[in-house]
Amino acid sequence: MTPIKVRFRLYPVLVLKAVVFFYLVGLLGSLIGAVIIYCKLGVWGFSGEDLLVSLRFSLIYGFFGGSGIWIFRKNGGDQKAKEGEGLSLTDPRSRSEALRLMMTPRHAELFG
Repeated sequence: MTPIKVRFRLYPVLVLKAVVFFYLVGLLGSLIGAVIIYCKLGVWGFSGEDLLVSLRFSLIYGFFGGSGIWIFRKNGGDQKAKEGEGLSLTDPRSRSEALRLMMTPRHAELFG
């Protein structure tokens, strides 16, 4: 599979897909919660307001999530990870290096 070159025309598509994804996940969560409440209390709590709340939050999270993914790819984040720049959490040496970098001097005394 050949990688897609990241251009601005990909940005609205990515944001739209992220918004739709978060909207569907939000609706599914609301529906599951309503079913659980119905089974326990016998009250159906799913309404049209849940549709609007899910839409509002999906617009916010989808915009920022899609923008973040687009910026990450635009900066070549995947190539940096493949070329070995940064820390790889699958390599045990890199994990210990990452833990060492995260520790403050106070924590370094505790863990040696």
